[in-house]
Amino acid sequence: EAVLKTYLRGGPVDAQVAPGKRKSKTRTRTFWIAMVSMLAIVAATSFMVMNLLNERAQSKPAEKSLPLPPAPSIAPTHVAPKIVADFNRENLEDSHSGVFGAWNSKSPNPAGQCSEQVEQGAGPDGSPCWRIQCGISTPQTYGGTWLRLKHIMDGTPYDTLSFKVRTDQPDLKFAVDIKIKQWSLQFYGKPFTVSANQQWKTIEIPLSSFELLTLQALDQFVVIFNPETTGSRDAVLFIDDIVLSKK
Repeated sequence: EAVLKTYLRGGPVDAQVAPGKRKSKTRTRTFWIAMVSMLAIVAATSFMVMNLLNERAQSKPAEKSLPLPPAPSIAPTHVAPKIVADFNRENLEDSHSGVFGAWNSKSPNPAGQCSEQVEQGAGPDGSPCWRIQCGISTPQTYGGTWLRLKHIMDGTPYDTLSFKVRTDQPDLKFAVDIKIKQWSLQFYGKPFTVSANQQWKTIEIPLSSFELLTLQALDQFVVIFNPETTGSRDAVLFIDDIVLSKK
């Protein structure tokens, strides 16, 4: 009734709200104001802490990274040279070489006249060496010599074939080759042409030059005389110290 009278007089209705309800609204408002103030304080404090941490991080000198220790050096594996033949035994055998022989052209071509022997005192140091007779003076003849190893040799640890050589001519060209034995079959490599003169010198040939199927089954060292390389001529060739090595 009191509210109705106030309304009819044109006064504000909420002026007559019960005192209990007014206190409840005031408490609610106060609670939210306190919560907002607390959140603002927490946010401000967090902001200040983050700025402080950033300032300390920027002012702290950067730590120097320690240099990495050097990688341990791996010494190259040394492979000792292997003497295939030094011709120092009269029976034509040493630790690796086996039998020797000559080969020549046959009919229908004219027969070649190549031969070989171990000659005492003819080597570069006065020791025995391999004396090879090149006898292809007749047109269309060819020939050479061969050295068969005592056992099939694994050449994979090596990359170079070398030997000492001289001739009784001012200049003599010939070819050398390596034969392998694989699956009971024999395969030649690609002949490599070299030149000799009247002074002893050492010839070095990369094993890759022979283009062999494998280096695991070396069987023969071969000397080749033919008209295309050597020409039609008679000459004497001396070879010593056939060696496999790794450069």
